[in-house]
Amino acid sequence: MGTTRFFDDDGMDFAVRCVLTGVRYGMAEVGEVLATVEAVTDGDADSWAREWLALGRRVAALGVDCQARGHQHSAWGAHLRAANYLACANFWVPDSSEPDRYGGIWHEHRDAWDRAVTAWPTPACTIDVPFEDGDLPGWWFAPTGEEPGPVVVLVNGIDSPASDLVMTGLADAVDRGYGVLSLDGPGQGRTFWDGGIPIRPDWQAVVAAGLDRLAAEPTADLRRVCLMGINSGSLLAARAAAHLGERVAALVVDPGVLRLTNDDLDPVRPPQRPTDLGPYALTDTEVAALRVPTFVAEAEQAMGFVGQPAELATSLAAQGTDVCHDTFTTAEGAGLDCEIGGPQIRNQRVFDWLDDHLQPSAVTA
Repeated sequence: MGTTRFFDDDGMDFAVRCVLTGVRYGMAEVGEVLATVEAVTDGDADSWAREWLALGRRVAALGVDCQARGHQHSAWGAHLRAANYLACANFWVPDSSEPDRYGGIWHEHRDAWDRAVTAWPTPACTIDVPFEDGDLPGWWFAPTGEEPGPVVVLVNGIDSPASDLVMTGLADAVDRGYGVLSLDGPGQGRTFWDGGIPIRPDWQAVVAAGLDRLAAEPTADLRRVCLMGINSGSLLAARAAAHLGERVAALVVDPGVLRLTNDDLDPVRPPQRPTDLGPYALTDTEVAALRVPTFVAEAEQAMGFVGQPAELATSLAAQGTDVCHDTFTTAEGAGLDCEIGGPQIRNQRVFDWLDDHLQPSAVTA
């Protein structure tokens, strides 16, 4: 991570970089972050949780006040920052003297995120997606153009906070006229914390349910659907793409993931982490079925899924799949996992590639 550091503790230093990655998207204020960093004792989990929680709650209260007074745009910004800061507070709660606070703080984070969605400056709403015997909660951010637009289905990491969606593709997609769908699948978000439903490997069923729900949205062009997986969500997105055939027009995986391992899932705390990782690996048959244009991202200094992006890209190229294997470097400021610190660098290249592959003329009617 270089010699310029916020903390000697590697995990805390990385977490601050994660928070600051949201600055371009209104998810963090540099001054707020630096003031909080100054108040945290290096390596002390209790200090970390206390200071970030205080900041998150203060900004959350500001958002509620702004919304009550009719200042929607101010409320939106405050809710976004609060969601990011509260998720950041939870990074070290499991290692603190009060680890049982994790679920409660997660709900505070989620409340701030849901409030941000209600104040979104472009058409956005929470949705319920019928799935088996119940519903999956999710969000639909409609395309902003005059014609139906292409759709990005964002598949988050297993335990990633919903607010991360903004900087891992949501904001840039909406800015370019895409619609964005994201769901709390089994094992994620409210489906896990409120419904108690554990993770499952057959994500094709989850994505299919989401696409069925989008059939009711007149602004969604379902001929131009991209599945975009982030972190461990890349394995889930790739599996869905392998099974859904012509319902998917493109795939983006950041990073390319062929299998989940205990080392790669170390940051995912039980009970969200799957206990049997055997089903969480792409089979040779599934890789062979990946025939849609695929963008495989790889970060030069990534600590997770090392070597898997190149392995996946090589397999796809060998079978004739249109694949772009793009490595993001430390020298350009985007060399950490999922390009932490360089979201604009990552999203420019991803969405330029997607623009080329999801033009109406490039997609079979």
